[in-house]
Amino acid sequence: EEEEEDKDKESSVMLTSQQQIPSTLNTIKNLQEMYQAHPGAERHLQLDEEVDANDCPLKLIIKVEDVVSSFENRDSIQCVKGDVEKWLFRNPTADVHPFHWHAIAVQCGPDEDNIDTNALKDTVQIPNAEVGEEGGAGPVTQVCYVACTPNNFLVEGSLSSPSDFGFPTEDPYVVHCHMLEHEENAMMTYFYLADEE
Repeated sequence: EEEEEDKDKESSVMLTSQQQIPSTLNTIKNLQEMYQAHPGAERHLQLDEEVDANDCPLKLIIKVEDVVSSFENRDSIQCVKGDVEKWLFRNPTADVHPFHWHAIAVQCGPDEDNIDTNALKDTVQIPNAEVGEEGGAGPVTQVCYVACTPNNFLVEGSLSSPSDFGFPTEDPYVVHCHMLEHEENAMMTYFYLADEE
């Protein structure tokens, strides 16, 4: 009798689980197409390090348009709510950096022709590139389309507003390397969701 009760429980659990699995998944919007239709800002970011005279790293940094954007100095990146921006990353360091955005989603790829539009992410690996003896920033290693919108707006057919997050956005968020040692060593900056440029 106990065996029959266990079987009944198992079958009801299985039936419940099967009923909860959707037959189709939500289709998400293509951020690259959204950017092409209504371009927001294009940003050039470099994940880099400051070194001493012996070429030993002193500090990790994020440069935006060749200017160090420092969390310590309260520098920031402002993204207009409702916009999709294009961020081009260079990484001349020896490390791959898992770059993380708070409050928003992105679609990225190694170049314009290979953007992963099948997922919305908030953390993306930024590959490093050999820069050679001449130094410099090296080539772009990751192109990201950054949706400064609430995630529910990015579902096809959504009736959500592209700029209404449903919570206050006046205070800054951050973007940073998701390696704790790097984040704590200044590879982080403020990120504002602004009403206008």
